[in-house]
Amino acid sequence: GLQSAVMVPVTIVDLNDNPTEFTQGEYRGDIVEHSSTGTPIFSVETADADTVVSGVTLSVRAGGMYAAAETLFGFASNDLVFVGNPADLDRDTLASYSFTIVVTDEDGQEDTAPATVTLLDINDNAPVFSQQEYTVNVPEDQALGVFFNSISASDADAGENAHVVYSLVSGNDAGKFDIDAETGQLVLVDALDYEMVQAYGLVVQAEDHGTPEAQSTQVSVTVNVEDVNDNDPAFVKTSLSRSVFE
Repeated sequence: GLQSAVMVPVTIVDLNDNPTEFTQGEYRGDIVEHSSTGTPIFSVETADADTVVSGVTLSVRAGGMYAAAETLFGFASNDLVFVGNPADLDRDTLASYSFTIVVTDEDGQEDTAPATVTLLDINDNAPVFSQQEYTVNVPEDQALGVFFNSISASDADAGENAHVVYSLVSGNDAGKFDIDAETGQLVLVDALDYEMVQAYGLVVQAEDHGTPEAQSTQVSVTVNVEDVNDNDPAFVKTSLSRSVFE
């Protein structure tokens, strides 16, 4: 029989049957604690095998101890930014946040990726001494060069911002004492004499290595000198005389 052929164009209409996906398996970023609102942390890229997707939504999903991440972080375009109150971005409270970032297309299909934001420390804490004041009793025959008490302070910051050094800032005019800058150990460097001075009032300073500006705290240290039996009895008068009648 007779046959005829004709070319018929066929257009395949794309459907949104693929979710938009992140181009990385995970994301990490750093931010300085107490940064201003709007500070960017990292950027993301997404891809979609479909051609009909007109828009996607990026969001943060968190829970448990990191639940606050949902109010601290958000997206501005493709950038994860800090969106919370700067006072709430405190490394001393929580040093890092782990959460999930989500990309959702217009049909509700989504892809997720793990994300971690680490808070970088600023020197916002001064050293704190273990006691409000110190009182130390030292015998007057204490050996020279041997530590007799330790002063300690801690700093809630991190790294060099928490590195504390000690110094004597007052009360040591006679040069009787020294302090180890790293350990806070007090050392006697000149002999004591209870008969001359019974107590010394020192002021010790603890200062961190923070930048751009160090922070410091001072504490009072009272050193009581204890008497030891280092003097022989002595007559008040060198000679006595008395007459005796027979």
